Amino acid sequence: DMRAAEEPYQRSQELGFGNANMLVGYADFAANVRRFDEGRQAAARARELDPLNANVLRSSGYLEFSARAFDAAVPLMRVALSLNARTNVANATLGDIALLRGDAAQAKVWYEKESSPLSRLRGLATVTMRLGDAAGAERFRSELVARFGTNSYYQQAQIFAQWQRL
Repeated sequence: DMRAAEEPYQRSQELGFGNANMLVGYADFAANVRRFDEGRQAAARARELDPLNANVLRSSGYLEFSARAFDAAVPLMRVALSLNARTNVANATLGDIALLRGDAAQAKVWYEKESSPLSRLRGLATVTMRLGDAAGAERFRSELVARFGTNSYYQQAQIFAQWQRL
């Protein structure tokens, strides 16, 4: 319920102006509700406070990805990964960008590196289908369902949308 979450997130941003983790939470919320300028302000302040925090950089990259500012998202994700190669969702986001840019082979490389199994399997199911291997794509989707069950409904919907099977 994003409307109900708005006031607490806004308050956290105000009270947490000196805390990078609080600002990252607000930046993620802002990305999800498409308030990119507000999110950018919070993300910039978080990077000021904690410039070597991979999660801060990942969150900044996610915000730019959500705004479809891919040229801004890519370097942020790469720096996050240079600080911590296991930063969740950073490789998957780079894979998503490559896929959206029409480079399925590069997307597959990024998805294979993703440390979050949920994001990795979602990406691999999507790109494997795009590369023409329906059986392989189904294996990745089935593994996702077997491992995560009802906790993967959103990712399953993403896969089916990409497979054009809604």
